Amino acid sequence: MCLYWVTTEDHGEDWFVVANNAQERTSFPWISAITMLFPIAAMATIANQGAPILPTLGYGFANLGYLLFGAGIVAGSFRALGFRYRISTIIAGVTIWIVGTVWSKYMKGY
Repeated sequence: MCLYWVTTEDHGEDWFVVANNAQERTSFPWISAITMLFPIAAMATIANQGAPILPTLGYGFANLGYLLFGAGIVAGSFRALGFRYRISTIIAGVTIWIVGTVWSKYMKGY
């Protein structure tokens, strides 16, 4: 694992990337990043209904857990959050889902 500095032509979007090799550092995980809109939209929806902050976060975490678990099964990784291996992605998905479910338990009336 190495730390790479990735630059753009105008240096407007330079950033550090942790990658296993030089080829991996150049590819941004667009699919993973776009699918992150799912838990964000879920949190926004429940927040618009007037839910308190803890149940809102729990709902978002539970949906993120679903997303990570599905990505672990289907793709075997979720690079937008740094999960490169199937087992770590699935374990993170289950763990985050449990945390989100516990937090969502306090969502009475929603």
